[in-house]
Parts: sequence; C-alpha cells; structure tokens
Amino acid sequence: MSLPRRVVIKETIKGRYAPGTKPQRWDERVSGTDQVLTADGEELALNSGGAQCSPASGWELLLTGQTDTGEYRWTLYGIHP
Repeated sequence: MSLPRRVVIKETIKGRYAPGTKPQRWDERVSGTDQVLTADGEELALNSGGAQCSPASGWELLLTGQTDTGEYRWTLYGIHP
C-alpha cells in the first residue's frame, strides 16, 4: 500500500474507546490499537495515540506511515455525514 493514503471508516471493529470518543481525563487515556473496517472492505489495524479518539463510522483518515508491527499511523482528515 502506498502512503500517504486516505480511507473512510465503515465501522470500528475493536477500539480503545467507544467510536468517536475519548476519556475527558488525561490520566484515563491510553495509546493502543484500533481495528477498523474501511468503506472499501479492508480491515486495518491503526496505531492510535492516547489523545486520539477511536475512529467512528464516516470518518476519513489520512494514513501517514506504518509501525514495525504493521499498524498504520493516522490523522483525522474529515468527517462524512
């Protein structure tokens, strides 16, 4: 897969938090992996920082790189209705 690349999230399969949310308290936030399904039917493992929400349906993400374990680094690019 060529990076950077944009993907639209169809659903969150497994997230650190409920889709589209994160804890308000900083000491409750954690870095980790979010598993998502894209609108194209691709299942991806995302490397998410503690300050990032777990991705939600309709979010467009910009995949910016990969970790040594194959997870994708990402940033929020846009939100589709």
